[in-house]
Amino acid sequence: MTFVLKTAKTLRNHWKKSTFAAVALLYGFEYAKERFETQELMRVYCEKAARFGLEPIRVEADPRNVTVILNPNANKRKAGDEFEKYCAPLLHLAGICVNVVRTESEGHARTLINDLNGTDAVVVAGGDGTVSESTVCQII
Repeated sequence: MTFVLKTAKTLRNHWKKSTFAAVALLYGFEYAKERFETQELMRVYCEKAARFGLEPIRVEADPRNVTVILNPNANKRKAGDEFEKYCAPLLHLAGICVNVVRTESEGHARTLINDLNGTDAVVVAGGDGTVSESTVCQII
């Protein structure tokens, strides 16, 4: 009983420190929970991609080719790392041939899209500017 009374008295006397500690603890808990949920979601996606990648491809079928237009300056220069961490493993597990092309300047995505041939899909990894540049172009 004395422990409870002593703790209550300490919390009353040091309420600012206690409030700060509670907020810091709550933030840490939320961060850990979000990280765990992200890793769990990635595990599920990787399992689905691996099942898709294990399916046999018909002999007469062409391999699946995807071109990724990556803007390394997007998302505070974290787009390249996030693509390698979250997207690339899924594409490789699915058995897709991935060609990553990094943009070098403004307007470079538009020229890359116009010069594409021999690809089944285009993935744009970047910010709003990269996506809007890519959607203006026409793929024939």
